[in-house]
Amino acid sequence: MIRWPFLSPGWSHAVCTTIAVILALYVAYFLQLENPYSAATTVLVVASPIHGMVLAKSVYRFLGTLLGAAASILLMACFAQTPELFLLGTALWVGLFTAASSLLRRFRAYGAVLAGYTITLVAFGAVDKPLSIFDLAMARISVVTVGIACSALVTILLAPNTASRDFPQKLKGALQSAADFVTLALSPGDEKRIAAGRLLAARQIQALDTALYGAAAETAEMAHRSGYIRRAVAALFGLLTSASSLRVFGDMPAARHADNEIGPLLQQSAALLQRLAAVDGAAAMSGEVKALRQRCAVAQARLDMAASPSSIIAFNRLDDFLDHLSALVDSLVAFTDRKARPLDIRLPHHRDLPAALINGLRGMMAVLLVSVLWIYTAWPNGNQVFGATVPICALLGASERPQADAVDFFKGVLLAAIAGLVCTYGLLAAISGFPLLALALAPFVLIGAYYSTRPRTMGIATGFLIFFITFVAPHNPMQFDLSGYFNTAFANLIGIGCVLPIFRVVFPQRSGRAVQNLARQLVISLMRLAGRPSLKRLLRWEHQAHDRLAAIAMRLPLEDGNRAKLLTGGFAAIRIARDLVRIKGQMETLPLDHATRTALLRVFEACRHLAGHPMQAVHHLRDAADRLQAGIPALPPDGAAMAKRAIAALRESADLLAQHESFFTGRKGRTDARPCQSVGQVATC
Repeated sequence: MIRWPFLSPGWSHAVCTTIAVILALYVAYFLQLENPYSAATTVLVVASPIHGMVLAKSVYRFLGTLLGAAASILLMACFAQTPELFLLGTALWVGLFTAASSLLRRFRAYGAVLAGYTITLVAFGAVDKPLSIFDLAMARISVVTVGIACSALVTILLAPNTASRDFPQKLKGALQSAADFVTLALSPGDEKRIAAGRLLAARQIQALDTALYGAAAETAEMAHRSGYIRRAVAALFGLLTSASSLRVFGDMPAARHADNEIGPLLQQSAALLQRLAAVDGAAAMSGEVKALRQRCAVAQARLDMAASPSSIIAFNRLDDFLDHLSALVDSLVAFTDRKARPLDIRLPHHRDLPAALINGLRGMMAVLLVSVLWIYTAWPNGNQVFGATVPICALLGASERPQADAVDFFKGVLLAAIAGLVCTYGLLAAISGFPLLALALAPFVLIGAYYSTRPRTMGIATGFLIFFITFVAPHNPMQFDLSGYFNTAFANLIGIGCVLPIFRVVFPQRSGRAVQNLARQLVISLMRLAGRPSLKRLLRWEHQAHDRLAAIAMRLPLEDGNRAKLLTGGFAAIRIARDLVRIKGQMETLPLDHATRTALLRVFEACRHLAGHPMQAVHHLRDAADRLQAGIPALPPDGAAMAKRAIAALRESADLLAQHESFFTGRKGRTDARPCQSVGQVATC
């Protein structure tokens, strides 16, 4: 592996990408492959500044190409003589895999996109010669394989393992941002500043999750221990939510009471997390976390016999906070222990089925729209429009700003058409031989690859790189056809231009509707959890809930009034989920009479339908709390203390449901915009 100490990461990536492009072209020429420039295009598509991302992306590009090529052969074999059915089958295939890509994450999603649009690159080239479909499919697989192999070779030899090298810094950054937010949330301060701190911490934690994916692809050792980091990521998100729910207790009378030790324990918890972020020794913190939990249990035991509901709720929330902190420390200890057994943990993420269906329909509409244009105009280059419209439409389906990205792609393709014209007819027409060809192409690829690493120019540079090689289309021998060049350029520009009306007119993206759907899915999943509440299910549910809340936080600006309402409603849902699991565990332990047990069972049944009737769930929660309160004199001391904790959890859940009724029903109405407040003696957040 060669280091590039004299180059910035952006230029290092640009140099490696340019070398891989030249190598792929040379190998494709040597093997006399049809359309050798497609090998170079493959390199540009899988290129990434992160070593592991290139390898992972290459695998899914190959699998997607293989599946798409097989589908091309099947469609052509079935509908070669019926173009209408052929185009309809293509539209259905593209729509299916575009929808599938919206339900998958990272490069699995990219593989689904490839499986969808490869059919337009292979099958449409055989429309006039159906018998050549197998040769075209094999040619496509060959050039993609060459591009992947060259990209992987250059990456392994020249590109440093940036993901695994930078991972400790990413981990430290996520820990520090979480610790800073916890300290901020547990101190008096402006709510806007706290919301900004929460958003920053969520982004850092998500960046850690992404970095883990690349690092695990680079080294087997990181892949072996990646399960512990996934559990740590879940714990970090849990700390953000727990700190938000604990924030309210700093200004409550119960928290300032002399006999209430919640304040010092909160300060010790925040200080412990700060030290965990500042030093590289999680093992030394494990004992301190256990000691802190023991002090919390002792303080809670002292309070149980004469505690106010708010004090018990505060300790319940602190207990949840320490649960997450303990899981974080244990995960980091196991991650640094080379003898630890691998942890196979699969945590679910949000899958937006309505958005996936819309993206699938967009893919179908793109194929059908271009098909009508092709048939109506009888344009000989009409099949090339598919090669631009369908891939871009599928890729932009996962974008947060598809219309702006479509405009950026169009700008990049326009620049590529101009640069390609200059390169082809100003440079290549005057030279001969592969060395001079490489020298002519290198500056364009080098500059484009560098600007693809800069966030502001990424979309333009990506469109430029991919279509520049497509427009120049270096063959062996080189063919010069000016009218053909303009036909290809206009076909691709029109193809990109067709994407914008699909996103703006046919199925316009509405961020408000998207975030409301995220909130709705969170409530639905809470109702499912209420049917069978357990600690094992809570971990998976909570991670998915955090994923949805992070998506809401990042899609809406800080000044959006609806943002605070949705986030506080989501935090309330997480609190209710934890309370239901806590109540279920205490219900199985306490010696309850039949009437009280029946009242508690009605609570879980009502929570299974709380979206339609939240106030009915509130009634059952308060009724169960009253019945449990009435039965305390008949319980032994330990049972009475546990019953009081269950009563506090029931009343907290009831107040949270009443406070955020409109969040759970999904209707516009009264929802407290303030992140936290106290309702009577019970704090809600």
